[in-house]
Amino acid sequence: MLFQQINRTDAEKVFGVFTAAGALAIDMPVCLDLATNVDGYHISSATAAALDCCVGITDAAMAAAAVGLVQMFGYRASALVLITDTTYAAGVKMVPVDSKSYLAYAAAADGRDGMFAVMASLSSSSASKTGNVKVFIKCL
Repeated sequence: MLFQQINRTDAEKVFGVFTAAGALAIDMPVCLDLATNVDGYHISSATAAALDCCVGITDAAMAAAAVGLVQMFGYRASALVLITDTTYAAGVKMVPVDSKSYLAYAAAADGRDGMFAVMASLSSSSASKTGNVKVFIKCL
């Protein structure tokens, strides 16, 4: 793990070093790869079985079998989020979505931990789309 050293101009951040099981895009939520993971450091996009094993947001695009950084804690200026025609207040929890490369709003009754929270209100007047949104990550 990489812990940011004391810095008065940036919020605290924690990164983990992982190996991509397949190609991964920048700013997408990733989970432990439960299909082939026998060592605890292979990651992949979210799957139904691994939604509770989310480790964070990719810091850069990663090719299959490449090693890269995943932000596991702290403020992030850009994460892929599903933006719908519903307005959500700042602070609502977001969770990874099965077989998708983005986060989506999680209802209070869904039982999943709030691993991500949006930092500003979200709304769109158009149909659902993905966009880069400021989030706070809590995947430690």
